[in-house]
Amino acid sequence: MRKYRLITLLLPLLLFSCGLNNTMYNARKYFTAAQARPLNANGRATPQAVEDYTKAIKKCGIILSREKPGRNTDDALFLMARALYYKGNSAFQAKDQFEALISGFPESPFYGEAHIYLARVLREINRKEEAENLLEEFVLDPQHAKLHPRALLTLAEFEIADQDYTRALYWLEKIVSGYPKSDEYREAFFQFGRYYFVLGDYESSLREFQKIAANRRIPQNQKLEARYYIGLNQFLLGDHNASWATVQKLLKDENRPDKLAQARVLKGCLLFARGQGDEGIAEMEEISRSYPRTQSSAEAQYHLAEYLFLIRSDLDLAAAAYTKVRSEFSTSELAEPATRKSAAITQLRQRSSLNQEGNLQQFVDYHVTAAENYFSQFALPDSALGMYQRFIDSRDSVAVLRDSLLLRIEAQRGLIDSLTIQLELLPEPVAEEPVEATEPPDTSAVSDITALPDSLLPPGELTGTEISLPDSLEIAVESGDEQEGTLPDSLEIALEKGEEEARDLPVALDAALGEEEGGIALPESLFIADHGQTEPQLPDSLALAEVSEEPEPPPDPAEQRRLLDQRLISLQTELSALETRVANLEGILQRYDLELVPLALFSQASIHSKTDADSSRVQAIHARMEEEFPGNKYTNALGAILSGAPVRIIDPEEEAQELRLDQALGLAEAQPDSMLAVLGELAESVYTPIRLRSNFRLGWYYSFEAPDTTAAKPYLEEVLNLQQEGEFKDLTTRFFDGTHFMLGTFDKLVATLEEADRIRILEEQRLAAEADSLKRLEDERAIADSLAPPSDLETIPDSLAIEADSTAVPDSLSEAGEEGFMAPEGEGPELEGGSETEAESPETPERKEDPPPQSEPEEPLEDVPPLQPPAPDEPSE
Repeated sequence: MRKYRLITLLLPLLLFSCGLNNTMYNARKYFTAAQARPLNANGRATPQAVEDYTKAIKKCGIILSREKPGRNTDDALFLMARALYYKGNSAFQAKDQFEALISGFPESPFYGEAHIYLARVLREINRKEEAENLLEEFVLDPQHAKLHPRALLTLAEFEIADQDYTRALYWLEKIVSGYPKSDEYREAFFQFGRYYFVLGDYESSLREFQKIAANRRIPQNQKLEARYYIGLNQFLLGDHNASWATVQKLLKDENRPDKLAQARVLKGCLLFARGQGDEGIAEMEEISRSYPRTQSSAEAQYHLAEYLFLIRSDLDLAAAAYTKVRSEFSTSELAEPATRKSAAITQLRQRSSLNQEGNLQQFVDYHVTAAENYFSQFALPDSALGMYQRFIDSRDSVAVLRDSLLLRIEAQRGLIDSLTIQLELLPEPVAEEPVEATEPPDTSAVSDITALPDSLLPPGELTGTEISLPDSLEIAVESGDEQEGTLPDSLEIALEKGEEEARDLPVALDAALGEEEGGIALPESLFIADHGQTEPQLPDSLALAEVSEEPEPPPDPAEQRRLLDQRLISLQTELSALETRVANLEGILQRYDLELVPLALFSQASIHSKTDADSSRVQAIHARMEEEFPGNKYTNALGAILSGAPVRIIDPEEEAQELRLDQALGLAEAQPDSMLAVLGELAESVYTPIRLRSNFRLGWYYSFEAPDTTAAKPYLEEVLNLQQEGEFKDLTTRFFDGTHFMLGTFDKLVATLEEADRIRILEEQRLAAEADSLKRLEDERAIADSLAPPSDLETIPDSLAIEADSTAVPDSLSEAGEEGFMAPEGEGPELEGGSETEAESPETPERKEDPPPQSEPEEPLEDVPPLQPPAPDEPSE
């Protein structure tokens, strides 16, 4: 019975223990399955792996939920902490579990490894310094020497990530020299290859990775990563064929999504380099579709944008691709340069709206900024130099435009002179005399005559009349025909001779009129063009009158003068506009010669100094500047750079004017007239800072020191025109708004500031007097204590009584009043019931208005009696 009872008691314990071992077994199985799953394109756990890690965490939680820790407690705690770390979204929970293991199980076999994991977690939550300190202390502990290579390798990875390659090399050398038999020894060589790659020593990096790829003891995954760096170094060294072969083999062997995406990005870059642009674009776009929101997708968009900008010169598509880099992977190291390049392309596309004559400063800013972007953002020094050269050459276009306008001005002036001469030759307009009213002439006879057909009237009846209708007979007479008045009319011919003879009329008329010298040829309308017509087309004398040419009346001189005046005014307006444009262009050319071209040449020399091995081009540019722009500030600055002297870019003339201005301001008190003379010259300076300061000082002088607002106004207006924002503008607007002066307001401001300073001085004097009074009181007490006998001690007087009996120290408020103004002696208002001295504690009545500020200097403090408040019915002065 006892045996069976013992078995009955031990069986539940055995079953419980088996259950715990099975739970731990399942937890390890889920963790191993999650570790075996490849990472996604971002290098993080896939959803399936996250699910397995979660199951492992739950199993470990069952074991850790026991009231008493067992032999698997530390194992379950370490497994749970690692599952939380690899899960990727529970860094703080993993930190708590690793810290619990370190603090609760110092004898655990996982104690040392927990330190390395904890350091990684601390770095992940951005506690980098704490993570490094933890590992540096760990590698000094001899109890965990076997884990020191792993800790050193972790430290090297941290330093490489922080781009502190010197310290990274230090930790790697400690592994290579101190732990040659460790697994981390081969990993250290891998990091050496990355170290050389980051430094840009691609040949050394290639050698290191080739050694790793040839070593049989290196794991397969590490070999594949080494082959990726081999292909990348070959690509950067320009051996595109070898790189292409390496990448093609790598793509067949690699199956990890994150590493496969990297290899495909390298393949796309090789397609661009081999001239297969369309295939490269398709590959980069496919990477973005297959691995969205990943580091590889961001890299693909960045290299695509580089190709579109540098090779295809498609600014729109390049800007769009640069913009996608940040949206694909915001923490990518390429996101920031891509954003800057996108902004630079946006600036480059603003070129079409630029014009020197319209906005010279905008034109200058565009070219300078574009050159800087080419050089600093895209590493294209030749493009930057070309942009500066284009800017230099733009001066010639301005000069050509100026010359063409000058020719047009000369032509306009010639036209104006010609019109002026024509106006002078015209007769002066005569004033019209008033016309007296007369009876209208009788036109009945004329109207009767005009009503009759002219061909039926005898020629003599129209002699002397105002209306002369030409007849065919008159044409014949005017032509000098000897048969004057005998040539039958066309109508009579038609009636007397009939159709047949009428058809021969043109021949008869030609014989009679056209062949004789001095005769006239009749219009073709008088003849019958078509001889086949049954009825002749008889010419009418009225139609003949319309066809005949009569001399035009002479033009009206008044109308001619009006038209010439209009034309002259139009030409003069055009001439004025042309002269204004020429003046503007002259100013632009002057700025080109004084500042812009020297600036562009200086910038070109600066680029050559950074990119060329020798200084021959810089010296050539300096020689050109010495010849074309001697004494210019940029010429002097470039000379200082070549000679190694300190550089200050300032115009020598501007520097001399600055010195003159400082000297003139120093004459304000001793020789104001000399100051005004110098400032008057500098007020017209071409240098804005000199001009601004000179005009402000002159405006101040004529506003306050020698008041003359008429003289001050132009200077102050110039200050407001020169400075839209700044201290000079702010101070000027306090007393001049651009049209009106506000000197009263400013005087009040100045008086307030002066009064505040006076009150501060009085307060300091009052405090000093109180301090002296207290010191005197203490001295008196000390003397009394030392002289009085002990039995006859007197009561020490109260400090308030002593102050009441002693000379009263005036209070700042009683001296200065509510507004802080001192009342002159003898002018204080009297109080009811006696004089000021008789009143001990007068009540302060309500004042009707504040006293005005005193402009006269105050008397010393000791001579000023206390100011008493005014009586209720008496306003204070």
